[in-house]
Amino acid sequence: MMGKGQFAILKKQLPLPEFRQFVLQNDWVLYYHERLQVQCSQDGRVVLLGIAWQFLPERGTPMEEIEKLCQKFSDTIPEEALLGMEESWCGRYVLLCQGVVYGDTCTLLPVFYSDLGVSSDCTLLAEQAGQPRKNYTMPPRRIMNWMPGPLTQYDGVRRMLPSQLYCYTTGEVRSRQLLAAHYLHIADENVRLGRIVACFDFSLHQMQDALPGTKLLVAITGGHDSRTLLALCKHAKVDFDAFTLLYDDIYEDDVTIPRELCRVEHIPHHEVPRKCKPDYAVREAEYLDHISGLVQDEDRLYYAHQQFEPLVQQFGEVALLRSGVWPNVMEWYRRSFTPTGPGFDCFDWFGAQPGSLEEKSLQEYFAWQEQHPQKGLSACNVFYWDQRNGCWLSAIETGFDLIDHVISLQPANCRYLMSMLMEFPAEERIINHHQYKIVAKACPSFSAIPYGGRKRQNESGGQVLKDKVIRGIQRLRKLGLRKTIKTYYTMIRTRVEEMRMLKKQGREH
Repeated sequence: MMGKGQFAILKKQLPLPEFRQFVLQNDWVLYYHERLQVQCSQDGRVVLLGIAWQFLPERGTPMEEIEKLCQKFSDTIPEEALLGMEESWCGRYVLLCQGVVYGDTCTLLPVFYSDLGVSSDCTLLAEQAGQPRKNYTMPPRRIMNWMPGPLTQYDGVRRMLPSQLYCYTTGEVRSRQLLAAHYLHIADENVRLGRIVACFDFSLHQMQDALPGTKLLVAITGGHDSRTLLALCKHAKVDFDAFTLLYDDIYEDDVTIPRELCRVEHIPHHEVPRKCKPDYAVREAEYLDHISGLVQDEDRLYYAHQQFEPLVQQFGEVALLRSGVWPNVMEWYRRSFTPTGPGFDCFDWFGAQPGSLEEKSLQEYFAWQEQHPQKGLSACNVFYWDQRNGCWLSAIETGFDLIDHVISLQPANCRYLMSMLMEFPAEERIINHHQYKIVAKACPSFSAIPYGGRKRQNESGGQVLKDKVIRGIQRLRKLGLRKTIKTYYTMIRTRVEEMRMLKKQGREH
């Protein structure tokens, strides 16, 4: 049985009384939960699931653009035309056209497929094939806490990644470029910064218009990503508050810095403590069941302890604006990749044992990327985009579908924006200096406030040292002496380069 906010596209009829039905072309049937918004072109050829809004001021709303495209092409709509239309959208959505599934920039509304059809719930497809329900279980000593795609824990059920399209009428998986194909190069940095801020102004108001009667709440920590979003929301003059979720081992700067940011710009800020619920284990199991166990993360505890309830009680319908997409361009996992592909410790990062499901999935993924290269992106950026956001963040966003009166959105989930960010030099993106520049442009008062470190509340220097020693021993046991030395050499060399760049930029500013 599908859960809240989910959908399925099947040929067979299912007794799903809680789900609405829509007959697509070729007699396929779309089933969707009432919480999932569905819009259709007048001629029925294009269907939009979820929420989408426009990022570029010179273009119309998604539904306006869809109708223009349908009017222009009375028969077959070229794939290139549809991709060119959709590349400037933000949101969490799936687009259906001529039997092909197009995901949003990071497929935050997940897409799983099998011989039976397509669904945002991999378990539904498995159950329809007669497989018993089986939540994914994380391997012991796992470093990364999600199941890498394209495989799932179910035979024959696979995940569509952001760099892919899926045709459910033929079973064909096709490649798509992650960056916007029609992005216009902006060489002048000041012009580019102004364009980013102006587009965000427009985009945030478009988002607000798409959510009438909904209170916007910006999730804020001590880091770069949430500060950038906070600055852009402040510049856009949309009506919003900020909030921070508190828990026992939260980093100290994730508490103090949000307070200071909101103080200097007079932004209402809500700190939400965690009040342990006696039935939290039941709710935690419910959360993991809803996402098929594909991620083990702190978010399950936010849900288990009903930490969003005070915000709902105060504001009613709320939209949580979050910042998980910005690292797409930051060269994450660069130490695990050689210039030609994954490096010596890429599989070790996942804790993938020889012959394991994780190893098979990663091997298939890297083979796919080798056959279908991405333009303008390093291998580690493609990996982060496809795996970290397309698998991990996608499952996290699915978890929010369980919470009544709450919608989670990633305002940066737009491939046109990602294309603009990729224009900044790699050495700046690695240390988040491009975001510092955006913040300085959008809200200069934030620039004087330092960014957070990684010290947890009530954590002593001795505890920090102890944790580093433990991690070193774990690496030694896992990688062996030679690879451990190589790992630390790479980490130190990279950090030295980063510090040199930070000092240079400090002198410039």
